[in-house]
Amino acid sequence: APVNHNALKKLEGKSDAELASEIMKLRDQLAANNISPQQQRMLISKLMPMMDANQKARLQKVIELLK
Repeated sequence: APVNHNALKKLEGKSDAELASEIMKLRDQLAANNISPQQQRMLISKLMPMMDANQKARLQKVIELLK
């Protein structure tokens, strides 16, 4: 499925805490739909090339919080 660039833009304005909360909700939704953690990491890796260095750094920080 194509990545929704508007969804990425919407997340840019959120604080790290808000971002972590959104990702936790998404992770729970994905798990409820039988999408494994490995598949979730693959989805995240597909987002990385579309992000600038600041976005990538924030994403890495939030991923660490979620481990």
